[in-house]
Amino acid sequence: MSTDSIVRQREIALEVERIKSQVDDTREIYRQVCGLLFFRFGITPTANGLYQPVRKGTMGTPGAVLKEFWQDIQAKARIRIDRADLRPELVELAADMVGTLWERALADADAGLDLERSQLRTVRARAEADVMQAREEVLRKQAEVVRVETQLGDSQAEIRMVESRLAAALEGKRNHEQEVAALREETRLRDEALDRARTDFATELAASREQAQQAAARYEEASRRSMLEIDRARTASAALQCTLDELRQRSAETEAGLREEVDRALRDVSHERHRVGVLEGELALRVFNESRMKPLRRRMNKNQSLPSILPSSRKSLKRRALRRGIAPRVDSC
Repeated sequence: MSTDSIVRQREIALEVERIKSQVDDTREIYRQVCGLLFFRFGITPTANGLYQPVRKGTMGTPGAVLKEFWQDIQAKARIRIDRADLRPELVELAADMVGTLWERALADADAGLDLERSQLRTVRARAEADVMQAREEVLRKQAEVVRVETQLGDSQAEIRMVESRLAAALEGKRNHEQEVAALREETRLRDEALDRARTDFATELAASREQAQQAAARYEEASRRSMLEIDRARTASAALQCTLDELRQRSAETEAGLREEVDRALRDVSHERHRVGVLEGELALRVFNESRMKPLRRRMNKNQSLPSILPSSRKSLKRRALRRGIAPRVDSC
């Protein structure tokens, strides 16, 4: 089944449901569906074709309604000329000629309407396909934005982890400095004890000197170890600071790139949304033009007196169609 057939069946089903929701009488529903199929979609109604979409009443109901519909169409299509000065056979001949001209004019109008309806269905199908494609592109862009935001969150977590490591290194440096201060305080106390020993214990100068030398040696060793640990702590702190600076620079560059990608993705989403709006506007315009064809169709089906308008009937129909903006046209794809 072609795309046009699918679209037409969908339109017929929607119109039948609308009629069923507005009309309660079963025969009136079948009568309106007959007019819908014959006048709007150019389909010759049958009993089975009426019962399939409506599915109300008995199987004999659509047949009876269809018979009344054709009788009504024949009665309205029959041309009557009331002229007392013409013979009956001339009146009948003139009526047949007028009926033939009316049927030709109606066929020409139906051909133009069918062409316009086919073009509208094609444009509508293409517009729906474009809308679906645009919606898929919007969803893809939104997924890309979520992925970029996730990467940004991971980078920020890595930065927080490095900052935590730096804080731990700084805490270790402070602990080493406290140890050095404690050693210096211990050395000061020992120097004071040595001075007191020199003053109080002059006789034990040799022993005091030996103890002082030992204390000085221990002090130098402790100072050397402390200075080495301080140097190592400073070196580690400088290395961590360089690493932190590098990570911060990389994070800033990564964040700038990610923000550019997010902005670009948002611009693409906005552009696709604009395209969706344009396509939906075109679709609404096509549907609006289709709805404006209905008054012309109803005028053509009225039982009017034709002798006064017959010579210019085709030109009048064209002028009315042009004034109402429903002249057939071919859309470029």
